[in-house]
Amino acid sequence: MIVGREREDLKELSSRPHLAATKRDEELVELLKKTWRDAGLDRVDTEPYRLHLSWPDRTDPNKAYLLDGEGGQRFVTTHVEEEVATDDDFVHAFNAYALAGDVTVDLATDVVYVNYATKEDMEELQKRNVDLTGKVAIARSDHLGSSFFSSNL
Repeated sequence: MIVGREREDLKELSSRPHLAATKRDEELVELLKKTWRDAGLDRVDTEPYRLHLSWPDRTDPNKAYLLDGEGGQRFVTTHVEEEVATDDDFVHAFNAYALAGDVTVDLATDVVYVNYATKEDMEELQKRNVDLTGKVAIARSDHLGSSFFSSNL
């Protein structure tokens, strides 16, 4: 990002979908590195990292369902967004940090509130002998990105 060019730079960065580790994502990494070098930075480095992300399945999206005691659907997450671009790589919303599969839990015993899921929150749960194995963790997300949760849960 160059001072005075923010609008143009953001337009380019958001012009096409760019999921992590895709060709477009790599193109943007190279664009940013070049932009920062051209702006006068002596050195621009990237650091690879390994993180398990699920990929969207266009034919079978990973939605979450909240069922009542008789199996009726009380709530279903939506995954279809109004497309703002006509791009073959457009991706509807999906739960990137949630593996595909069916999970059935008892809301009274299998759901654990973990506040913001910070390291301190997890330590507090450990002190209280709260085991998250096989549980659904519900975390607040007012100001933290979902990648933060995957590193602490």
